[in-house]
Amino acid sequence: MTNWNSFFEGILDERLIKVNEPMANHNTYGIGGNADVFVSPADKESLIAVLRKAAAEGLPVTLIGGGSNCLISDKGIRGVTICTSRIKPEMTCFETWITAYGGVGTGTVARFAQKNSLTGFEWAVGIPGTLCGAAFMNANGYGSKMRNVVEEVYAVSIDGEIDKVYGWDDLHYGESDSVFMHNGDVIYGVKLHLAMGDSEKIKAEMDDHQQSRRAKQPLEKRSAGTMYLRPPGYHVGPMIKACGLIGFAIGDAEVSTKHADFVVNNGNASCEDVLAVLHEVQRRVKEKFGVHIPLDVRAISYGGESIECNFFQTLGRLTMVQIREWLLGVDGVSSCYEAFSDVEEWRKRYWKIYDAKIYRKTKNWEHEKEFRVAVSNTFGEFDVPQKQNMSFDWNLLKGVIFGI
Repeated sequence: MTNWNSFFEGILDERLIKVNEPMANHNTYGIGGNADVFVSPADKESLIAVLRKAAAEGLPVTLIGGGSNCLISDKGIRGVTICTSRIKPEMTCFETWITAYGGVGTGTVARFAQKNSLTGFEWAVGIPGTLCGAAFMNANGYGSKMRNVVEEVYAVSIDGEIDKVYGWDDLHYGESDSVFMHNGDVIYGVKLHLAMGDSEKIKAEMDDHQQSRRAKQPLEKRSAGTMYLRPPGYHVGPMIKACGLIGFAIGDAEVSTKHADFVVNNGNASCEDVLAVLHEVQRRVKEKFGVHIPLDVRAISYGGESIECNFFQTLGRLTMVQIREWLLGVDGVSSCYEAFSDVEEWRKRYWKIYDAKIYRKTKNWEHEKEFRVAVSNTFGEFDVPQKQNMSFDWNLLKGVIFGI
């Protein structure tokens, strides 16, 4: 058994190292088993040192900020879990730019902007968690997103060896998605570009947003916020209501009676309970409306990877032609069983690939049609003409999408 205090000797003070730490204490859901070791570096230098040490020893690393968009496995997290919200917060303002480092909260930055008469970030005043976490996932609210205000992001590679500056074009922002959700780099700072405004009007708008949140969201209960992404042309809440799922519960996990997009923890919900509710909602909505509603929560498994992987987000940056090229390989589908013995797991993952292109609403129907045919040949799930020789090179696809 690893002596973690000795492992991090010279890097972290012992009080910043917690062994077998209950992760339920470190996320807004109040759910999760124990982390092997949970560390809270106080500055960038110690963060880098922890990353380098873990990389040198071949240990898996899981990053968590304010824990406001996380659903953590009941089994806990293996390896080293790093909490970045305890890194010393710093904020500076120069003209219309705000630069924030460390664990500074998103709402704190919004109020700092207001005090400096800067507009454009009012929508974020009630968003929990850290600004770095908001930049990581392209947080959104009231018609705006992080992509609209971020100018630069400062990060370090997961092995702690490379310090990076990301310009806006490097961030590859999508719906609740960014380059960081795919390359593993660790954000430690963000620069926002706002505009001059009237401090009192900014404050009034922020107050309106806060009042709206209190009125419409179940803030009195533990949750991870809204749990689904909205497919273009649909609104998730009304679909959930139409399915009669308001108040639907498994264990202490319940579809909120106040806001249908929330699944709340009524006291002792487990990760398994929440996932069961989420998946039942997805199943019922798809059954009734024929549309898949993807999850908008970072679900962290026992090994530190995502439980409900956002494969559609990875694929969302590829063109239909590129996807078609991946699919029209020569190996066929049989090799999928080499990677996944559980056919249902394979089917669930494959749906992600299909949905990626539906959400993008490609204008080239011929490619979309061929994609549907490829899926149909594999599972026979779509009412489209059958076409022969539409197998795909799974070995190529799995390496890019599943990272295996």
